Amino acid sequence: MHLNISKELLKKRYLDKIIYLPTGASYVKNGLISFKDRFNMVKLMIEDYDYLYVSDIGDFDNFKYTYQTLDYFNNNKDEIYFICGTDNLAELDTWMKYKYILEKYKEYKNNIIITNIESKKISSTIIRNKLKVNKSNLNKLVYDYIISKGIYR
Repeated sequence: MHLNISKELLKKRYLDKIIYLPTGASYVKNGLISFKDRFNMVKLMIEDYDYLYVSDIGDFDNFKYTYQTLDYFNNNKDEIYFICGTDNLAELDTWMKYKYILEKYKEYKNNIIITNIESKKISSTIIRNKLKVNKSNLNKLVYDYIISKGIYR
């Protein structure tokens, strides 16, 4: 779904490039795989797409929170937008400096854009828990990477 959302935003010309930011190394969550593996899987997923990039900034301690990462990319030359799924949006008020994020990085010209992207009733958790059953929901290179590294066993 991450890739589908990105392609749709580019197709509709809301954005001219998208930078994926895998969850940082300092994020604490049970069962979270290494930053290196998350970074590599995103890199494999987007390798055939122009205007899609992945950043390794999450691997550095001074970018522990989303607002710090957004500030880093805010070079005052480009408009910066924060893209997240509804799962994260629902709990945004628990994030560090969430009001700052909403004030400074207003989603697409001060509005929250809700895109009508065909959604499969799938989540990362469902994919991880039944990897072989959900193989078709993953990029082949990403699936092969997961299998070769023994991730999610």
